[in-house]
Amino acid sequence: MKKTKLVLHSILSILFLINLAIQAQIEEITEKFLYGNYNSATNPFKYRLFVPENYDSTKNYPIVLTLHGAGETGNDNEIQISLNHIATCWADSAFQSKHPCFIFSPQTPVYGWGYASVMEMLDSLVNSYSIDTNRIYITGLSMGGYGTW
Repeated sequence: MKKTKLVLHSILSILFLINLAIQAQIEEITEKFLYGNYNSATNPFKYRLFVPENYDSTKNYPIVLTLHGAGETGNDNEIQISLNHIATCWADSAFQSKHPCFIFSPQTPVYGWGYASVMEMLDSLVNSYSIDTNRIYITGLSMGGYGTW
């Protein structure tokens, strides 16, 4: 019985340490996202934007729009990328070195998506940065998956 408890405690300790390491890596990645507010008259929202490392305005880049799930609804402008690892996996340096891209992660303050406002903001990003309009991708988790339709 003591041996079983020791093994169980060891496994739990290892899992805890792994979790801490993963959280530290995610925090490092989320710090690379810029903060923004879109002040639409009908549906204002906050968003985070990742600009490719070594951005070169003479090149065109794809953009990935990541829509969060219902659990990340709010206005803290953090949780939509800290809990939604879809956004952070695209911003990882190893991925970006092979496939540089913008990542646009809006946060809806209420359940549901203000499609028109999100598309207006996306148009604004296309006009502000060198974004390839033939390579606009959208992905979502749970409620965000619904938002992709």
